[in-house]
Amino acid sequence: MENEKLSPSSVNHYRSIFNSTFNFAIKWKKYDDNPVRPVQQIEERDPRDRFVEVEELGKLIEQCQLAGDFELLGFIILAACTGLRKGAILPRKWTEVRVDDKYPFIHMPKRDSKNKRPARLPLPKLSVVALKQMPSYGKSEYVFPAKPNVKYKDAAKFTKPYAWDLGKRFKRICTKAGINDLRIHDLRHFATTMLFIEGVPDEIIRKLTGHRSEELQRYKHFSAPFLQETGERIAGKLEKHISTFSGTKPKKAAESKKATRKSSFQTPSLSGFTGGADGTRTRDLRRDRPAF
Repeated sequence: MENEKLSPSSVNHYRSIFNSTFNFAIKWKKYDDNPVRPVQQIEERDPRDRFVEVEELGKLIEQCQLAGDFELLGFIILAACTGLRKGAILPRKWTEVRVDDKYPFIHMPKRDSKNKRPARLPLPKLSVVALKQMPSYGKSEYVFPAKPNVKYKDAAKFTKPYAWDLGKRFKRICTKAGINDLRIHDLRHFATTMLFIEGVPDEIIRKLTGHRSEELQRYKHFSAPFLQETGERIAGKLEKHISTFSGTKPKKAAESKKATRKSSFQTPSLSGFTGGADGTRTRDLRRDRPAF
């Protein structure tokens, strides 16, 4: 597997599968020994620390609007707002994505949940608007229905109920937006990081994303926005008393408050979106798609 240039994490993943297979065979008395057990896992690379900037997310959404790809747009916004994995989003049916309820939510069955527990995740207004703009809304059973490609000459033999991957389309949009080294799973990182920045308690983040405590520590350590926000908060406290050490006259109360506001972290709004603080509408969505 290493000779095939697979990543260390992929090699270890397949080793675990083989190891479990032989363990089950031994348990069922189909085999006597596990030949995989002596094989050690190889050292993996440093964890990926690529996080999506708000400006980058805005560019992706803008390119989806220009391309008229409202399906990919809905996927990107849903992943960024909920932190769900690709494998948890694509199999969803519209009966599980309740966009018309008083409090919209997406139901996650335990079979698709990372921690194997069912979950009910709230859907913000921005994601509700994007989902209602998707071609499958009100027309298909699945939110992301599968489409036969050129290798399926006989449409009757095509039985896939939902899309398995949006990777190629995602890469094309990233290229058009001038964004490099970005993966779909990084959208999940973005959601988790933003929850940290906004001061959401770890217990709530774990319920929303399905992460374990030790996994959340990785996000705190590698998230540049989180570290920047932490430093700015410390600096903001020091700025109130900096004149004491510099020998200058203390700032007036109004000036001090103004300086504190400037030093605090402010998340820029997504480019291309208008319609108030909640971001419930977009200029292009209103123009290109029928209102509801």
